[in-house]
Amino acid sequence: MVNIVFDIGGVLIDWNPEHLYRTVIPNADERHFFLTEVCNPAWNAKQDLGRSWAEAEQEAALRFPQWADAISLYRSRWDEMVSGAIPGGFELLSDLHSKGHKVTGLSNWNQHTFREIGDRFPMLSLLQWVTVSGEVGLAKPDPAIYRLHASRLESEPAQIVFIDDNVRNIEAAIAMGWQGILFADAASTRADLQRLGLV
Repeated sequence: MVNIVFDIGGVLIDWNPEHLYRTVIPNADERHFFLTEVCNPAWNAKQDLGRSWAEAEQEAALRFPQWADAISLYRSRWDEMVSGAIPGGFELLSDLHSKGHKVTGLSNWNQHTFREIGDRFPMLSLLQWVTVSGEVGLAKPDPAIYRLHASRLESEPAQIVFIDDNVRNIEAAIAMGWQGILFADAASTRADLQRLGLV
């Protein structure tokens, strides 16, 4: 049996801090500074590994006290960073599910905010389970999180097909012996799955 593993952000759900901060920081240069130097991907990645939001906000505000108000909005208005579903993503998931494939999720996501999106995106329940980085204290592309997910699948690595929009995460999966599909859009991913005889 082939096991299909979906990333979530960028494949099923459109999450991007720009969606919020375009309204909070209208000036493009200031917004770029904020999202690359203050609340940047490396800072957010620590929350994806389970760091508390209170600790994260305090750490950032100590470095950039002039941005304290904007920093606090990262969590309090976090839902505004999620614009909706990626076009065609959930349709792919539904089609694979209806074909009887075992479909699970593997996501770098904070444990608290991940719980919040379940109500907003009920189709996530089609995933048999999701390995969430914030819950397990591991994140892609660390090989350990792939091993953990595979151990639950009880599957040979070659029978796992991983769909992710991040090339580093795909490369790490392939290094583990998985098959990897780099998600650019739903149509090209569907074509890749069709070549594998899965949809």
